[in-house]
Amino acid sequence: MNVLPVLFTVGIFGVIVYRRFKRSFGRQPVSKKRLGLRAVLITVVVAFIVASSVTSPVNLLEDLVGVGIGGVTAAIGLSFTEFEHTDDGAFYEPHPYVGVAVFALFLLRLASHLYPLVMGNAANSTTTGASASGMPTDPLTVVVLLVFLGYYACYSTGVLVVSRRTTPTASE
Repeated sequence: MNVLPVLFTVGIFGVIVYRRFKRSFGRQPVSKKRLGLRAVLITVVVAFIVASSVTSPVNLLEDLVGVGIGGVTAAIGLSFTEFEHTDDGAFYEPHPYVGVAVFALFLLRLASHLYPLVMGNAANSTTTGASASGMPTDPLTVVVLLVFLGYYACYSTGVLVVSRRTTPTASE
């Protein structure tokens, strides 16, 4: 087995995980382009996933539950998010525990799928199944994925909406 592609993939994934984790803490600038693009792209991905489940009412229900949980979690996260306007622009500070909890749930589910592959017994694993389209067939995995995607789509949209409503105070 050639280990170089695996190391490259793990390295790229590690950078993505680090950047996403870093954005869960501290003061962040409200970048309308970045947040808008993120919300649109994630919403398109969610739409494709949900559209692939339209033929199965059970799968469609699972998808909608995942997106719904993600949306409710985003609303909770937004209620704890602090917004401020300064001379440097608009900023928000996400509540660290809500975002990290959603992110950790996603990473744990991903790790549960990667563990059999890393340990070399993927043939014996029942959690690595995927459909012909490449989508996982395990309902829990799809729900967790849609919680993650639903959270970030709704949270990004919510930050944009709330930051537009929030105006600088008179003292600033």
